[in-house]
Amino acid sequence: MFMRKQKLLSNTICFTIIAIAMLAVSCGKTPKNDLQRPLGENQNSNSSNAQNSDEENGQVAGTETIELPHKNISVNGTKLDVEVADNDTARAQGLSGRTKLDDGTGMLFDMTNADLKKPGFWMKDMLISIDIIWINNGKIIGVKANAPLPPEDADLPVYYPPSDVTHVLEVPAGWFAKMHLKIGDTVNL
Repeated sequence: MFMRKQKLLSNTICFTIIAIAMLAVSCGKTPKNDLQRPLGENQNSNSSNAQNSDEENGQVAGTETIELPHKNISVNGTKLDVEVADNDTARAQGLSGRTKLDDGTGMLFDMTNADLKKPGFWMKDMLISIDIIWINNGKIIGVKANAPLPPEDADLPVYYPPSDVTHVLEVPAGWFAKMHLKIGDTVNL
């Protein structure tokens, strides 16, 4: 009986090693920063936008983009035009690949229909620095100001809210300080 269990364990280990080797060969060498978003969602996008419109809306020319709905919100009385990321695909893409984010604009991540209430955000494929503002039920509960561009060939830091959130707002770096915002300020969604 012991020998049978030992042989079964040995076969299982061999199969696992072979499976890992086959995956490694078929995947090829991947860059260190080529990871899944901490939200655990797959990136998928729509390439229907033309190159010129991509450049006009801050996209990297020629990259695939997702067309998102826009919404006007206000943060402590300051109006913003935001793109709304309200599904897994849009939240996974986020602002990745954007070359600019104009003043008065941002991206609002609606987490009300997401499984995660304390999601981690990172700067994968980001070309601009941003402020990440954590919002719960219309109140600012935290901020990661001036989230830097991703480091070259290094692990990417993941930024988490201090507690559960209903929304996350990404705006140009320095906007939070420029608008003299503070924890507890109101966000009218």
